[in-house]
Amino acid sequence: MPPKTSKPTMASVFRRVDKDKDKTLSKDEVKEFVKDAGVGKGWLGGTKVNMATNEMMDKFDSDKNERVTWDEFKRSAKHALPVKSGRGTNLPAEAASWHGKADRNADSGVDSKELSSTIERELKQNETPMAGTVAEVASKIGMHVIDENKDGKVDADELGSLAEDIQSGGAASPADD
Repeated sequence: MPPKTSKPTMASVFRRVDKDKDKTLSKDEVKEFVKDAGVGKGWLGGTKVNMATNEMMDKFDSDKNERVTWDEFKRSAKHALPVKSGRGTNLPAEAASWHGKADRNADSGVDSKELSSTIERELKQNETPMAGTVAEVASKIGMHVIDENKDGKVDADELGSLAEDIQSGGAASPADD
């Protein structure tokens, strides 16, 4: 039986992180989400978890109160996609283009290795320190966020759906079911 077709939204991601359902994301909840993505495994696992957690809190917690609100999450989500997200950018078109480049074996899905190598290539072009480690962590979190149907691949619909939701500012709130 094929995996259930499901499309990620900002609200569905927020709900998955917000374990205590208080409509904010604490640093501990973000850390657990990072661990659930598989970041804490292997060499320097704890360091990678802490690095990713701190980076996410830095990007999303704009008022630096150790809690990410829904509004902060919505404002910052576009920077979490692996595509250009400047002012006036058509995020769904950028997502489709990025997906096409990342899908190296042309099987209509980007697996974790393709995701990691594509991110690493882009980080190296930007001369990002520790590009391989950053790409490994980012790809694990990216798969955990975007691969909504959990088939081990990010398909164009999953990435496009999230990009559309981010572009529109998040049609649904985490409270909507």
